Amino acid sequence: MKKTFLSSDKVKISYNICKRDPKKPILVFLHGLGGNSTEWKYTLEEAKKRKFSTLFLDLRGHGFSDIPEEASKYTLECYAKDLRGTLEKEKIKNYAIVGHSFGGVIAIIYCTLYKDLQPKGMVLVETTHKYPYKKNRELNANPVVCWGLRKLVHYGIITNKVFSEKRRTFDESKLLTENFIFQIYDEMYHTAFKVIFDSLDATKKFSDERKKEVEIALRGYKNPSLVIGGKRDTTITLQQVKAMGKLLPNSKLKIFDAGHLLPLEDPKNFNSATFNFLMTII
Repeated sequence: MKKTFLSSDKVKISYNICKRDPKKPILVFLHGLGGNSTEWKYTLEEAKKRKFSTLFLDLRGHGFSDIPEEASKYTLECYAKDLRGTLEKEKIKNYAIVGHSFGGVIAIIYCTLYKDLQPKGMVLVETTHKYPYKKNRELNANPVVCWGLRKLVHYGIITNKVFSEKRRTFDESKLLTENFIFQIYDEMYHTAFKVIFDSLDATKKFSDERKKEVEIALRGYKNPSLVIGGKRDTTITLQQVKAMGKLLPNSKLKIFDAGHLLPLEDPKNFNSATFNFLMTII
């Protein structure tokens, strides 16, 4: 069932919830930056087969959620509050988080800021606990491309208001078969680059100012975690994934021969590892 939640700063957050076996934790899915809930389509099918209840959000600025123009609306605190507000609205206490890339970052920040309602377990897919990029190398992309896109955003040529309704249903699996140029076009078509840059800048700021706080929170998270990395991932390197995993005292590491869209690249093996882990926390 598709629903909406109005955040404390008046941003409408779209989410979909489907309730099944009440004895199992609800699986909360958080997609990556520039993505949407379609990246979980194969995982959601598996969850249905295994009778897990599911809740998946379109992050603010993505999918069917509102796209505010102000950079101040894309802090990590805002993203974490959206998750908190959704859990409270649905009265969810028994849950686990599955977060991919930036979605995993939000899961980590949520656990840092809200220690009173922690997930029963976490699956952190191709993510890291600290800002991983150099200047003009966002997402480890070509520096000339990053510099040019930032200039277009800075001068107001690319805004958050130029996208059609079609962008909301963009299927992320399409990116797997495209070359670099078409990937850039499709990313710009379905998620505003201003949203991406504002979110990355906010991530860097939070990481610079509160890195130790995040590390303390990770060391203090005692529930089980599955940390997943891709050998061919150039967006979040395997070294960065492993470094984060070492901070979690009750974690397991799983490495796949995949790039940065693992849930779509290798859904069979990803689902097998994910649900084998989730069955251990019931």
